[in-house]
Amino acid sequence: MPAPPRPAVSVMLTRGETVLLVRRSPRLRAFANLWAFPGGTVSAGDSAIPVNGAPDAETAARVAAGVREVFEETGVFLGTAGRAVGPAATDDLRRRLLAGEIGLREVLEGFDAEVEAPRFCEVEALTTPESAPYRFDTRFFRLPLPDGAEPSVWPGEIVDQAMLAPETALARWRHGAMALAPPILGLLERWSPDDAVFRARNRDEGRLPPAVRYSPGIAVIPCRTRTLPPATHTNAVLVGTSDRYLVDPAAETPAERAMLFGMVDRLLGPSDRLAGVLVTHHHPDHIGSVAAAASRYGVPVGAHPETFARIPPAPGEARPLAEGDSLDLGEAPDGSPGWRLDVRFVPGHAPGHLAFVESRYGAMVAGDMVSSLSSILISPEDGDLGHYMESLRRLAAECRGIVYPGHGVPVVAGADLLRSQVRHREARERSLLEALDTKPAALATIGLRVYPTSEVPRRGPVRRLAEVALTSGLLKLEREGRARQRGGKWSVSGGATA
Repeated sequence: MPAPPRPAVSVMLTRGETVLLVRRSPRLRAFANLWAFPGGTVSAGDSAIPVNGAPDAETAARVAAGVREVFEETGVFLGTAGRAVGPAATDDLRRRLLAGEIGLREVLEGFDAEVEAPRFCEVEALTTPESAPYRFDTRFFRLPLPDGAEPSVWPGEIVDQAMLAPETALARWRHGAMALAPPILGLLERWSPDDAVFRARNRDEGRLPPAVRYSPGIAVIPCRTRTLPPATHTNAVLVGTSDRYLVDPAAETPAERAMLFGMVDRLLGPSDRLAGVLVTHHHPDHIGSVAAAASRYGVPVGAHPETFARIPPAPGEARPLAEGDSLDLGEAPDGSPGWRLDVRFVPGHAPGHLAFVESRYGAMVAGDMVSSLSSILISPEDGDLGHYMESLRRLAAECRGIVYPGHGVPVVAGADLLRSQVRHREARERSLLEALDTKPAALATIGLRVYPTSEVPRRGPVRRLAEVALTSGLLKLEREGRARQRGGKWSVSGGATA
């Protein structure tokens, strides 16, 4: 089941034609390293704050949360103060609030202030898609920055700030200079200084399926699939502007397929065309709508020959792809010519696995080379852990932009994600070597040493998946001459036989 969304608030503070944006810390679990509006989740204490003029208790709690979060993150106080408070006293209240020594009620008392809900104009409400590991039910409010207020960032959850016109922020995003959180990107594109117009634009957008965009010219369409936990969805990725490619159209059911094609149709402009369907690898949770997409749009399918040998034939042209091939994308979103999608052959998870790297921003469509939810399972049936590690290290060394994994949300610091998975695999291999002895042991026995019951239950599907991963690790060590198998039991190379 998808994670339930947490109540949250986001506040747009405007000054003239500009709005305050803040950059979230790379250490945060949600929207790490992305620019957004100040805000956060609603705490239990927010519901106890008296708020004047709120239409209901839920709105009152959101407004109180907005006052608290904005004060924590920017030092701007949005209450109606009854007395002037100097900078030193304001900073002290902020410091104590951040430290958890006091709550919003004590901050309001320090300013002799009240909270007035009518000052907060609600312009949008959004819920994070089901495919995301951390989900939020967020209300967006807009109000002018108080006279004389100067936002200031204290490094922590927030690491930078900027007052920008929406079109300036969007231009920086198109040039690859500002990574915007997907909901903020859409709000800036629909921006209007007129609250009624802004709300109307957002209502119109809300009737359409969600588009998840992190970098220019790339949209993620999560499709519910029968995949391995903790994932519940597989990411289909639409790349390009005028000439576009649909990577891994994964939808398996008629309803999901209708959603996927509806989103593709919506994202294709009047002068755009879908140039082809691309497949990262042959696993069933990535190919559910390959043939249907090729037939609907009358386009070829591009994949590695090893993948074509393992998937049902699609109507139309089959375009074999290999290392070094490039697909023309035309003009990049910032107007740069010669935009292309470069093919990388990265076997290991599957024999014909491909990744795709776009040339302007360095975004990498990685398929199942990496996940932002968990580590990738390498099955001994069609995978090779040694080849996978070589491919993973290669992508980690090359990556210079956002990584779009097959499962989970895209990651802005893509190289960090890839390097962390390399380190994780290396640590698991060390644990496996330490678990081997000169005396041969059964797989289950070794598995309990590497994956103790404190990490993985002794029985059940998760234990079975752990043993699949363990088998791949043992086979890698055997090929390298560091482990041996005799009679279904394993020992360190050079050990006794069963």
